[in-house]
Amino acid sequence: RGAAIYGANAAGKSNILKAVDILQQMLHRGDCSIVRGLQFALSAVSRPDIRFDIVYSSGDFVFRYELITDGLLVKKERLCIVENENERIIFSRFDGVNLNLDPEVESEAWYRQRTLSNNLLYLPKLLTDGLAEHRNSIKMSDIFMGACSGLGSIFVLGAESRPNPGAFYHFVKQEEFKSFLLDLLRQADLGVTDLSWEPLSGKEAELIFNMYPFSGDGVRVLGIS
Repeated sequence: RGAAIYGANAAGKSNILKAVDILQQMLHRGDCSIVRGLQFALSAVSRPDIRFDIVYSSGDFVFRYELITDGLLVKKERLCIVENENERIIFSRFDGVNLNLDPEVESEAWYRQRTLSNNLLYLPKLLTDGLAEHRNSIKMSDIFMGACSGLGSIFVLGAESRPNPGAFYHFVKQEEFKSFLLDLLRQADLGVTDLSWEPLSGKEAELIFNMYPFSGDGVRVLGIS
C-alpha cells in the first residue's frame, strides 16, 4: 500500500516527508535533541517549538500521536486511539514530566514506574525499558507496541530521503515488488537487469566505513551507506 503526494512547487510536499522522517528519527533515538538544529534561524524566538501531529493506522487501531518540542524539552506528547469521531487518550504529557495515563493504563504499575527526563519521549522509552520482552505480563502492551511499530514502518521516499536498508531488503525479497521494480528499471533503460541482496562481511563493512568516514549519529551513517 502506498500513497503519492502531488502539488505545486513550494506547496509543502517535501516538508511532509521531512516531518515524518524527523519524527521517526526521534522515536528511534528516544529523545528530541535532533530538533535543535532544525529551527528557523531568523525566528523571533531563540528556540521556537516544532509541532508534529500524525494520524495513522497500525493493525486494528487508528492512532493519533502529537509531539511539541523545542529540542531541549518535550512540551507535549500525546497518544490517542481514534474511534469513529472520538479520541481515547492513552497517555498525555506536558512540560517534560507531567504524565497522565488512561485509567486502564494507570492500573498497570509498570507504566507508572518508568523514569523520564525532560527530553526523552515516553513512547519509545517503554520499548527501551523492556515492554516487548514482557508484553505477555503487561496490560495494553499491544496498544503501545502497535503505536510504535506503526510509526516506524511508514516508508517515506522522496528526493532527499535516506532509504532504510532493512526495509529495502524486505521489499526486494517480495517477488511481486521485485518484478515491479525490475520492470520499472527496464522501462527507464538504465541497463539494470537484476537486483539481489548480499550482506557485507564485517571486514568489507569496515573497509567502506574507513574509505567514507561519516559524521553524525548511527542512523544517518546507515542511511547514507
